Amino acid sequence: MQKHTETSADNSIRLEPTPAFVLGNGPSLKDVDLHQLSPYATLGMNAAYRHWDRINWRPTHYACLDVVVGISHLDGIRRLIREGRGSEGDLPAGIRPIGQFALRQNVIDALGPDGDDPRVVNFDALRAQTALLKAGSITTGSHALLWLAHLGFDPIFLLGIDGNYKEIVSGARRKAGIVLEIVEQQDNPNYFFADYQQPGDRYHVPNPRPGLHAGAWVDAARELASRVNVANGNPASSVRVFPFVDLPTLLAKGEAPTIPGEPIQPRPGFLRSMLSQDFKPLAKAGLLALLGGAVAGLLAAFDLTVLLAFFFAALITTVVLGLLLIVRGLRALRTETANLQIQMKEVARQSRIGSGRHRSED
Repeated sequence: MQKHTETSADNSIRLEPTPAFVLGNGPSLKDVDLHQLSPYATLGMNAAYRHWDRINWRPTHYACLDVVVGISHLDGIRRLIREGRGSEGDLPAGIRPIGQFALRQNVIDALGPDGDDPRVVNFDALRAQTALLKAGSITTGSHALLWLAHLGFDPIFLLGIDGNYKEIVSGARRKAGIVLEIVEQQDNPNYFFADYQQPGDRYHVPNPRPGLHAGAWVDAARELASRVNVANGNPASSVRVFPFVDLPTLLAKGEAPTIPGEPIQPRPGFLRSMLSQDFKPLAKAGLLALLGGAVAGLLAAFDLTVLLAFFFAALITTVVLGLLLIVRGLRALRTETANLQIQMKEVARQSRIGSGRHRSED
């Protein structure tokens, strides 16, 4: 099978050479026996550790890339990290501790000394220096996939990546802005086990702007096209930019035929990106001014007053587009400043990790 949604002669995908599974938390994961995946690299995320505790199982990798969810589950993440050091009680026989954790800077800071564990990866610092990870808006699912690709896994299989979110579930209450909190345990259609979210859990509205998650998967697909084989194990998933594969067949035979996904749309051009969701109000004002002037010009072709109106409309449009560029530049500067601060913190963290290793060797 060729990379991504392209087809090849045998149209199949194999569990080789370095396969990995991204475990989303959608309802379709309910039908998957995670113990069957133990021979392979697996990445679990967010609050799924509550289910892992019940079945005595751990993935090889863990990711929590939502800055609100990470803080809400700080105690659970801390416990998972300490398991690998033997400081939180021994895991049941045969269960290996999680090998790597991808976490955001604010979560690492909040973890204190546990954030200095060498298995903890500062995702913000890594993203700032890794082109592959800069694709689109950060969502835990899409960027967990990109992280595994960065680590060299190929092929990568998506399980429990359903993409059919109910934005505000029963039992949730809005706290501030786009942050929600579970205040009452009720049926939750978004996840593969009933109490995935529990009272006190805080999280973001899944799609604070329309299509956020869907767009993040498309961005990831663009980045990985022709680089890494990716297949989705849920044919009913709304994430349709990867080919689909039958998991039971794949695990039983070591390979399986694939069904092509939908074509990956081209990356938006400069003008379209300028008119993104963030800039729409300002951009609309400029475009309306230009359109109004053009209409007026058509209605009275050489009337001096109308021509002056058209001139001022064009001037307003130019000013608006200039403001868009200034805003974009300021945002880029703010991002670079934040990245520099993150890198400085990461250098200090790595220094502490190195000092700890030297002390343990002595």
